[in-house]
Amino acid sequence: MTFNSEFFQKQTFDPTVITRYLNKAKHELYLAKDSKWPEIQFTQTYKSFIRIGITLMATLDYRVKSKEGHHIVIIDNIAEMLRDKRINTIGSDMRIKRNADWYGDFIPVTEQEAKMYMCFVEEVIVKAEEYLTKQKRLF
Repeated sequence: MTFNSEFFQKQTFDPTVITRYLNKAKHELYLAKDSKWPEIQFTQTYKSFIRIGITLMATLDYRVKSKEGHHIVIIDNIAEMLRDKRINTIGSDMRIKRNADWYGDFIPVTEQEAKMYMCFVEEVIVKAEEYLTKQKRLF
């Protein structure tokens, strides 16, 4: 895996920081599940998903820079690290939906979509935890 310096900066992370990142991702998914509003469920789920990517990058001693296109790179790296092309496909769909909502026409998130995305990100978190437990310096 190569890291473009436009999107990443080398930085060593303490395992406790990485654990906090993971816990924050889980907490954001919890907030999504606790909401009754599909739009809030989706927004929190997307935040959780991106935070998982930030967590995974931290295990490789890279901090993600906030630059145009950084979410695309994060999603690509999650898919590569967890070896699941589906992550790239569904994650990209989530990003596009989020961008359309923020920068384009309002496209309401349905209850069905919100639940599907929550289940997907929950699966990604499980895979990420499995990946993290294999890292010798964590847990």
